Amino acid sequence: MRVHAIDAAEGDCLLLEDGGRFALVDGGIAGICAKRLMPYLMDLPGGRKMLEAVIVSHVDADHITGILDLFAEVERARADGEADPVAIADLWHNGFGSTIDDARGSLFANIQAMVSQAGRAGVAAANGSIAMLGIAEGAKLQRMATKLGIPLNGFFGGGPIVVEGATRPAWPFGNASFAIVGPTRENLDELRREWVAWIERHVDGFEMGDVTAMANADTSVPNLSSIVLFGETADGDVLLTGDARGDHILQGLERTGFLAADGTRQLRLLKVQHHGSDRNATREFFERLPADIYLVSANGRHDNPDTALLAMIVDAAEAAGRHPHVVVTNEAPSLDWLRQNRPPAQHGYTLSVRKESGHAVVIDLATGAVA
Repeated sequence: MRVHAIDAAEGDCLLLEDGGRFALVDGGIAGICAKRLMPYLMDLPGGRKMLEAVIVSHVDADHITGILDLFAEVERARADGEADPVAIADLWHNGFGSTIDDARGSLFANIQAMVSQAGRAGVAAANGSIAMLGIAEGAKLQRMATKLGIPLNGFFGGGPIVVEGATRPAWPFGNASFAIVGPTRENLDELRREWVAWIERHVDGFEMGDVTAMANADTSVPNLSSIVLFGETADGDVLLTGDARGDHILQGLERTGFLAADGTRQLRLLKVQHHGSDRNATREFFERLPADIYLVSANGRHDNPDTALLAMIVDAAEAAGRHPHVVVTNEAPSLDWLRQNRPPAQHGYTLSVRKESGHAVVIDLATGAVA
């Protein structure tokens, strides 16, 4: 298997390749599709590509916007009487209505009303509006898929993508097999409770004209839980994490039987969650999921990857006598800190960063080569 980590700025955009088949996981921020993703797909040998699945891990703008732009490219080509620039067999996406909201759409309606109220008051509704925008963009993507005749969660019978009990349906991809290990039903129930609690805390204030809650720190507004993929490949195990929390990932792996309780599992590649933010992982996470290759998609924005997280990876590996390869899509100040405070030659790891001249960094899991 090869993993093409396309430069998505502060976002994620991964192209998976195995056995001549391709799948796309996330699309990065606005502009990435035109600047990086489409040129990269067009330059791959073999002509027009079939994407077996386009997977949106969650609706944050740095993951979904590039997918919206990709679908818009397909829509534009059809309007101009041209062939689809890429063929898309299935869209994997968890909508707010099918995973978090109730049957009447009450949460969405409440959030929409509160954000509208904040907008009328001229409040810079940074985090509340971003959460609302993500929900709306997810709904827009579903409408676009319907218009283009692209199945939504076709592999899952059109239902939400969620871990139910210990079931783990295998998605065949080339010579690999992927399973969903997150979100669990408990994760989604927890998020629903957090949304309800957030609305209850602030709705009275909004009705009284106090709309400043929309400008609170991002901890006040819960995000949708990420789709997490675990792949068993001919070259070793792969874990693709989106922006999921480390404890949720471990819980999902245990639930599906890929990880023993309090046990460890060796990985060939771990896509580090949330662009290397230390809010989403602990040293224990990296001790329980040791990897040969750690992939971080980040460019220094929001201080990602965090120095603390990079230190966790290197220190956990060194303590276990391992020699991992850390691969990052962009240079960042934290990488200079790592080189100075954990010199690779002294701490037993290798660090690679995408060349500025290339659209992507390509990891060959069979050989371990990074180009």
